[in-house]
Parts: sequence; structure tokens; C-alpha cells
Amino acid sequence: MTKDDEMLKEFRKATSSDASKGVREILDLVKMDWPGAAKAMDRLGKFLGGTVTVPGTEGEKPLAFAAYEKALTAYQEALGQDDPVRLAALVETLLAEAAEGLTKVEVVDAMGRVWNPTEGKSVSEWNKDGSKVEVREGTQPMSKEDLYDILMTVTTDGTTRQTIAEAKTCYPDETVPAPFPKAPTSLH
Repeated sequence: MTKDDEMLKEFRKATSSDASKGVREILDLVKMDWPGAAKAMDRLGKFLGGTVTVPGTEGEKPLAFAAYEKALTAYQEALGQDDPVRLAALVETLLAEAAEGLTKVEVVDAMGRVWNPTEGKSVSEWNKDGSKVEVREGTQPMSKEDLYDILMTVTTDGTTRQTIAEAKTCYPDETVPAPFPKAPTSLH
């Protein structure tokens, strides 16, 4: 798998086909429009790495990639909205998708230890010795909401969190996505 610090770059490579041109264009726009959001995407990739995958997807897609796709779709749908709304749409969807995925899997090393995201350590920090790990269907003892809060803490900076909070209080309820939006499955 890829090194943790290369997940966003690997995602970009994985979307290099003509069919994925829209994904790359939206990612480029996010990087220019909201560098803090792009950093949150990168930090999520570092936290999960390529090890945490989505069970049942072809080639066991990294969970970070699935979260990136949903977040970029939400961002695209928020184009035309005010800046804070676009940021909230992307980050809220990114973290909600990752939290949802984490509730369905567990990462276990050869000694039977289970990675616990509540410790705030990335998979690579937890598995310092680089031993083989297995991602299997299972359940986290934490709720999706608690996992979301942990991911918000490890992936975003204070300015990004503050902007999202302000967007939630200053805009109509339907404008800013709930923490667990149901984003469409593909970019247009």
C-alpha cells in the first residue's frame, strides 16, 4: 500500500482517467479555494493510511479514497454557495463518510491488538513496527458521532473548525449539511 503521507497524491493518480477528470478538477479547486480543507483531506489520509479499506469494494478501496469522493461530490454540489458553506459541505461529508466506514471495520495486527482511533494515533503510528495488519469486518465500540468528533480533532485546524461552526449558525439548516449527510455516490 501507499505511505500515509501520500494518500491524497495516490488518490489523484487513481483518478487520472478521462472519466475522473471532474474529480481532479474539483480537487484542484478545493486546494485553491480552501487550503485548510485540502489539509484536512491529507490529514485524514495520513490518519487512516492505505491500510484501512472499505470491505466489499473492488480491490479493497482505501476508506480515505471513499471519503474523498463523497466529500468532493458534496463540495461540487455546494458550488455557488457562500465560502463557509462549501467548506462545511466538504469537511462534514469527508469526516462523516470516514466515521461511517470506521464503524464497520477493525484493524488487527498479528498479535491480535486492535487499532483504536480514540487514542488519536494513525494506523502507522499504532503499528510502528510495520507488522502485517488485517482489516476485517467488525464493529468499533464507539458511535459514528464519537468517531466523527475524533476525526474532526485530528484532521482540522482551529480556523477550519471555527468556520464550519459559524456556517452552521449563520445559514439555513438545509444549506449546511448535517454531520452525517447522505451525499450522492458520484460526481457530475
